[in-house]
Amino acid sequence: MLTRSGWQQDTNVEWDKELALFPKQVVNFLRETQPEAWGKMAELHCYGLESQIIRTLAKKLDL
Repeated sequence: MLTRSGWQQDTNVEWDKELALFPKQVVNFLRETQPEAWGKMAELHCYGLESQIIRTLAKKLDL
């Protein structure tokens, strides 16, 4: 899967047990795949954008 599907090998060091996700990978994915939207959100929210996105995603996943 690493060579065929673009998966990345990693460790679980950055795994957030409480949120049940990899926050850094989520943020990197959003930045890379949606740069225009990310830029607009960054202008609006400045500091704390990453944590705000992660908290919102975790809440939505809990639903």
